[in-house]
Formats: sequence, structure tokens, C-alpha cells
Amino acid sequence: MLFVQDHRTERWNRIHAGLMFIISFCLSTHFTLNPFFERPNAGTASNFFISQSKAVLHGTFAVAPSELPAECYVYFGKCLGYYGLTPSIARIPQAMLGLPSFTCVWIAIWSSLCAYLISKLLHVNNLWIEKISIVSLTSGGALIYLSRAAVYEEAIVASLAFGLAAMYFWLRSIQTYSLKLAVLVLVVLTLGSHSRPTVFGLCIGIGIGTLFLFQNWKFRIFGLLYIFIPLATVFSVNWMKFRMLIPNLSLNEQVPEATHWANIFASNGSRDMSLGFIFTTGWNYFRIDGLSVSSAFPFFDFRIPGRSSFRYIFLQPGSLYVERMTTVPVAFAGNLFVICKNTYQTLGNGSWRGVVHKNNFQFFWLIVGGALSVIPTMTNVAMTNRYLLDFLPFFVAILMLSISSLRKMEDSKTLKEHKLSLSAIVMAGAIINAILIYRWSWGK
Repeated sequence: MLFVQDHRTERWNRIHAGLMFIISFCLSTHFTLNPFFERPNAGTASNFFISQSKAVLHGTFAVAPSELPAECYVYFGKCLGYYGLTPSIARIPQAMLGLPSFTCVWIAIWSSLCAYLISKLLHVNNLWIEKISIVSLTSGGALIYLSRAAVYEEAIVASLAFGLAAMYFWLRSIQTYSLKLAVLVLVVLTLGSHSRPTVFGLCIGIGIGTLFLFQNWKFRIFGLLYIFIPLATVFSVNWMKFRMLIPNLSLNEQVPEATHWANIFASNGSRDMSLGFIFTTGWNYFRIDGLSVSSAFPFFDFRIPGRSSFRYIFLQPGSLYVERMTTVPVAFAGNLFVICKNTYQTLGNGSWRGVVHKNNFQFFWLIVGGALSVIPTMTNVAMTNRYLLDFLPFFVAILMLSISSLRKMEDSKTLKEHKLSLSAIVMAGAIINAILIYRWSWGK
């Protein structure tokens, strides 16, 4: 049964979460271990969430433009942030006491929560392959991409923490038929949606899954609430801020003035989100050549949009805003290896019928939710390395579906022969990810 973990397994989960905190804190502070650390003149708006907390306490959402450099959404002369309220709500005690933001500490907290929840979701049978899958997602994987003291990274990592918590508590509620856990799922889904709208995908997947899996009318009501409460509350906050349900990118202070944004909108028909972007973003997020190798230290670099030509499909060149980034196959290499290996073995021995079983439908709905979560990413006019983490819940859900067959893989001679290769992939991935976050966070 899921989540029945012995003390040894739980101890490993906690130790790994602590390790994730240390790694994230060291990276976000540039190894100064200074909780007040800020990159000077970096324009990362690391103090925005504490400023928004203070503003909320005074009955407004407006902050000083200096707290959100180049990212103010200007509405009637006020500087407003399109970032959600949840990280600011978490800082209200700090704002009341007059304490600083401690952005590096918060990023480390969110990251360690993600690592702990991923461990709770995947570390079921205390198997080696579960541990290596967890490490390749977290402390040695793409999660460290969010270890930068910036408003952008914190919004994503906070949303991941609440999204993963929703997945965990929802599965527990299915197991125990607990209405208290159903309430908790609703709370964390709402908080996650107020961190980043990508969590809406999980709201839909979990909500529809609840309607299908439960016959009890009380749980079915919660299934509807999972979808509508997060959506309604986020729309309400946006309306109070901007008098629109979804803030338009044209409100951003740099868009009307910056030449590059004028060129982008001229090329794509003035669209900041569009289903027509999916062909281009999908191709470039999933291309395998996401890494540039050189003979100069530190040997690896982002390939996009450098020497590699960025490919536009059904779009005019220059239609998207593209920052330095790698790709999904590079960021999630170890997990893709496990998933492909498990899929090959499952199809090869005919055990796929055991996977497509009613007891696994809960995981299918999480996969649906994870897939829906990346739609805002795939339809966004901007592409950047941190957005790769929007794919993390999707990969966690797929790996959870594989849990039932992981024990067979662990005991198989074939897998034992592949332990060395998988360990090498994860180790190489950890080194490459560390180099990439060094280049991104240190501006190299």
C-alpha cells in the first residue's frame, strides 16, 4: 500500500530533504551562507514578496517600482506584480515584525519541501531505483535550477511545493476516505494556484479524478471545488489588482518601451499566449541537443539560443522571447532513462495490462493534471530555463505509475546490469546541472 513507510525509509526522506535545503541555500547565497544575500544590481526583484506583504497589510497591492525593477505591471500609475500572493502571505509575520525578506532561506525551504514530498510520493518500497529517481529529480537534478534568489524562481518553486503536496494529500484522501484530507487538498491547491497559475492543471486533473473515483457525494462536491475555488480566487485577486481576470503582458512597464518586445509582437501578431506557439515551444523544449560542450572551463553551457539555431515552426522568426536554456531531455535525463527502461520492460513482458488497472487510475489523473500544468508554459511567448521545472509534476506522476513494477525491475538481472549505467547518467546529470545553475545564477 502507498505511503506505508518504515522508520528507515522516513529517515532517508528527511535526511535527503535536509540535504536539499543545504544545497539550495548554498547555491542561492553563492556559498556565502548569508541569509540576507542579494545579488547587487541583478534586477531579480528578490524583495518583491516581502514588499507585497507590507502592501497587503496596508490594504493595497502596489509596491515601490524599485522593488520590482523592469517587471512592474503599471495600472493607473501603480506598480503591481503579476506574481501570486502565496509567498507574500507566508511572509506576513516577517512584515509585521519588520524583518527582511530572507529570500534565500525561503527558496531553500520550498526546495526542501519539494524534495521531501517527492520522496514521500516515490520512496515506497525502499528500493535503490526509487532513491536514484528521487535524487535525479531533486538534489542532483533540475530542481537546483530554481536555487537563485529571484522572484521568478521562488514563484515556481513555491508552486511546485504546493502542487506536490496536493498530489500527496489527494492520494492519501483516496486511501483513507478522509474529508479532512480533502479539505487540506483544497487549501494547498488554492495556495499553489496563488503562487503560479500552472497549478490550475493539477486542479483540473485532481478535480475530474475525484468525480470519477468517488461515489460519495461529499467527495464529488470537493472534486468541483478543487477546480473552481482556486480559479475563482485567483481571478478575484487579478480583478482587484488589474480590473481584468488575466493580466495582459502589455501592462508590463518594459513592453511598450523595449525594442525587442516591439519586434516580437510585430512578428507574432501581438500575442503573449497562444496555442499556435506549442509547435515551436514543444520542439525546442524537447530537443535532445540542449547542451553545448566546449574545451574551455566549465566545459558545458546552454545551447539555446546560442550556436544552435532556434527553430520556429508555423511562426515567424523572432516571434518568441527566448532566454538561455537547456531542454527536458538534459534536465530530466535520469528520469527519462528509468521511464523508458520501465516502459520497454513492461511492453516486452506483456505486463502492461497490470499497469492499465483500475487501482492505477488515480495516477492517470495525476498524469493528466501534470500534462495540463505545462500548457501555460507551452503557450507562453517566453521560453527560459526555469520553466523546465513546470514539467516536474508530470514526471513525478509518471514515475508513480511505475511504482508497481519497480520492485520487479529491482529484482531483475537486467536492471542490476543497468545500475552502473543509470548511476553514471545521474552523476553526470548532477555535474551538468550544477554547471548550468552556476552559469545562470552567477551570470557566466
